Amino acid sequence: SRASPTAFSASHSRQSSISEGPHICGWVGCGVQFESLPALTEHLSSQHIGHGQKEYRCEWEGCERAGNGQSFSQRQKVMRHLQVHTGHKPFKCKECGKQFSEQNTLHQHMRTHTREKPYVCTHPGCNKRFAVAGSLTIHARTHTGEKPFKCSVCGKGFAESSNLSKHLRVHTGEKPFPCTMPGCNKAFSRPDQLSRHRKVHERSVGKHHTEPIATIIARADSEASA
Repeated sequence: SRASPTAFSASHSRQSSISEGPHICGWVGCGVQFESLPALTEHLSSQHIGHGQKEYRCEWEGCERAGNGQSFSQRQKVMRHLQVHTGHKPFKCKECGKQFSEQNTLHQHMRTHTREKPYVCTHPGCNKRFAVAGSLTIHARTHTGEKPFKCSVCGKGFAESSNLSKHLRVHTGEKPFPCTMPGCNKAFSRPDQLSRHRKVHERSVGKHHTEPIATIIARADSEASA
């Protein structure tokens, strides 16, 4: 059940809801307390995230993505991101064990197993199909030329929020993809740059001496969403 709104300090608002006890909404200016994680997740979904938005933003107190002005192009992406703050993933896939914060997101995930693609592009001559409505929305921008995600530094536009996030590294100098070969210490802003660099080592010492690049990319993505 939901408790009455209570005033909390900023330090309390930043606490993760994963621990036992009251679960506090860390959304900036909110601070409402809940007795359970499901109640907090429902509150975030209905009161702060909403539906049918052009873009979605996380405004959880202390969130790096919020501080950088980065947004999400799809609702399920921001809900998945919020799990970093709440730790709530009650819906589990029976096929692979992956867990999700919402039943609808689990339903969409199941299409990776069933191969169902119910969303069809209606642009003349295209007819591409997609498992998720948001993916169709992003694809449609290849036909319309729409680029709603603008860089606040240089004004360049992008069709996807993830591409804007990658572009921002040009300005920030962030290089989240390091080479793990002993003694190298080079790092790159994009995974394709790391791939090209890795070939230098692979030619000289063999692939079995290098960490799989998929592992490095997965780790960088995990750290970026944390």
